[in-house]
Amino acid sequence: MNEIDTDKAIAFLKLLAIEERTMSYQEFANQLAITKAPIINTVTTFLEKLVIEDIDNNRPVLASVIVQKGEKSIPRQGFFQLLQELKMFNGDPEGEGARNWHLNELSKLKNYYSHKGAQW
Repeated sequence: MNEIDTDKAIAFLKLLAIEERTMSYQEFANQLAITKAPIINTVTTFLEKLVIEDIDNNRPVLASVIVQKGEKSIPRQGFFQLLQELKMFNGDPEGEGARNWHLNELSKLKNYYSHKGAQW
C-alpha cells in the first residue's frame, strides 16, 4: 500500500479510542499495511493532518491514541510541538504536563466516540 487508506485508518483509531487502547507508530503502520518509506514519516504526516482537522472541527485529538514505544507511552515530541503551534498545549513535550494532557485527551476521546455511535 503506497498511501494510507484514510477511512480505514480513522475507523481503526476510533475503535482504539473507544476501547481505551493505544498503539505504537510502528504497530499502527503494520495494522494498516503501510509500506511507503519512510514508514514512520508516512504515519506521522497522516497523524499531523488529522490533528489539525480535529482541532479545526472542535473534536478531541484522535491521533492521541498513537504513542511512542517504551515507558513514556505518550505521543512523540513532535506531536506536542504541533499542539503548541496550534495553541492546544503549553509545556514540556516530554514532561508531566504532556503525560497529563495525553491522559485527559484519551478520556475525552472515549467519551466523544462512545457517544457518537453510528454518526462516525
